Amino acid sequence: MKLIEIGILVLSLGFALAASAAPGQELFSAAKYGQVPSIQAALKAGADVNSRFDVGKTALMVAAEQGRDAAVEALVDAGADLYMLDNNNWDALAHAAMSLHVSTVNLLLRKGIDPSKNNWRALAVVRSQSGGGMDRRGSSTRLTEVQAILEAAYKRSGTTGTVGALPGSPSAATARVLLQEEMAEPILIDVSERKVTSEIFKSAAARALLQRGWKIIATEPGQITGTLTKDKEYRARISFKPPMIIKIEFIEGYGSRRPNWLVNLKEDLEIELNATLVR
Repeated sequence: MKLIEIGILVLSLGFALAASAAPGQELFSAAKYGQVPSIQAALKAGADVNSRFDVGKTALMVAAEQGRDAAVEALVDAGADLYMLDNNNWDALAHAAMSLHVSTVNLLLRKGIDPSKNNWRALAVVRSQSGGGMDRRGSSTRLTEVQAILEAAYKRSGTTGTVGALPGSPSAATARVLLQEEMAEPILIDVSERKVTSEIFKSAAARALLQRGWKIIATEPGQITGTLTKDKEYRARISFKPPMIIKIEFIEGYGSRRPNWLVNLKEDLEIELNATLVR
């Protein structure tokens, strides 16, 4: 074969490789910036939805990391593998969790991802950040939300024991793995014969929590949530369903075996209600 023919052949192969790589790069970029039409165009042009890019990430991982929910949904619907791992042994759910994208974590769970398939890697990643640098950067609320979502999924799965670690993940001590506790049963107060209004409930429940050393973190219509830090963070909710029932309970993912804590809140709450109603 003449040299000129060899040269033409090499150039042709180069152009062919560049052309095949172009849809893949377009897919990566579109996933990163959440451009659904571009994702669809890249896939139509021949891009592999599960192709790997920087440090072994797939387009789905990139979209999840960036919190691009529309892109995540488009990629999953196009057949993206939910369980592929990058070079750090992280899946798409772990990337969404680490980046504290609450809506993306919820979306992936709705799309059917089973967190246990990769040994609850996403939960391990979030637990390793609990109380660490992310809190100091002002992201504690989203960190708490993401962890609560994954802790709830962990409990619903019926899994026992601690969250396992994949190769390269932090040690149990570093990750500050917390055991999921069995929660005490909720306590109900019958107030059907008392004239308890929503305002009376709110002020009495708030005082009951504060007197026992709880910090109020959320006040919503008909319910108040408090947090107490001992060996770990605990959360309790007091809710009112007019005109009959007040319910005192630990929150899933922040539970405790200590029924006496709920009894103490009940006693203080009844004292506050009686004091208010006799005025």
